[in-house]
This record gives sequence, structure tokens and C-alpha cells, in this order.
Amino acid sequence: MRHLLTYVLLLLTSTLLAGCGEDTQTSLPQENRVAMYTNESNGITIYENSEWQFDSENVTKNLNIKLSHPEKLNALITTVTPEKTFTMIKDELRASTGDIEVIEESDHTFSFKSTLENAVQTDVYFKTNNGRKHALMIFMSPASTHEEVTPYIDSLLNHVEFKNE
Repeated sequence: MRHLLTYVLLLLTSTLLAGCGEDTQTSLPQENRVAMYTNESNGITIYENSEWQFDSENVTKNLNIKLSHPEKLNALITTVTPEKTFTMIKDELRASTGDIEVIEESDHTFSFKSTLENAVQTDVYFKTNNGRKHALMIFMSPASTHEEVTPYIDSLLNHVEFKNE
């Protein structure tokens, strides 16, 4: 698991794109939404959102879905076994990311930023999936633009559905 989290963080860090933000899209009523991506076996549906682009899916032991936003923002949705608690995952993140500054921590979220000159802020959301694998939604952006991209994070959070949640 530690290697997966390290891989995820490296993947997202290496693919940050340049750009600046404008407007955000509000979520549509549920009956009008069209799926951009569905994975029935993991109970995950991502609904179309003009702000986000589906980049890739990688299925090994866990499912990894990568999405990007033109405003220097990347997202990864990854599954983890139900035996892993969010506390365990946060501890693994702390151990594998080195020197970080914790911004916010709760039972279902963990936000931190690197202490590097060009700091990257990472927001992790923990989603349970009743008997299925748990899911993590991980967002990474330059810390300097995080406030500007927060509406885009909220928008994607409103466009992802976890069955049996």
C-alpha cells in the first residue's frame, strides 16, 4: 500500500498542468446527468463535468482513475481494501511524503502541503463503500493556487457517486 500511495503522489505531482481559473459548473439534477466513467465492480460512477477530463484507468490490485483539470489540478480516485482504515492511510501518507504541513484533518478528510519552495497541496477524501473496497479521492494542486481551484474540487466531488455509500 505504501508503494501505491507513493506512486499515486508521484504520478499526480509529475502531471500538474499550467493554467488559471474562471467559472465552475454546478451539478445537474441526478436524472439529467450522463456518466463519463462507470466501474460497476467497484461501485463508482463519474458524471460528465465540462471542467474535468478523464485521463486514464489502471486496474491492478486496486482501481486507479486519473482525471485532470486545465487549472493545474489533478485528481486520482483509487480503491483500497476495506481492512484499511483512514487512520492507517493517513499514517502511511505521512511516512511516505516526508516533511509536510498538515492543513486540516478529520475522520474523512486529510489536507496537507509539502514544505518545498514550490509547495504542492494534497487533499484526500475517504469514502466508504459498504463491504466493497473503500475509495480515496485525492486532489493535488500548487499550494499557491489552491484557494482558486477549490470550487473545481467541490464540483468533481459533486459529480462522483459511490454505490452503497
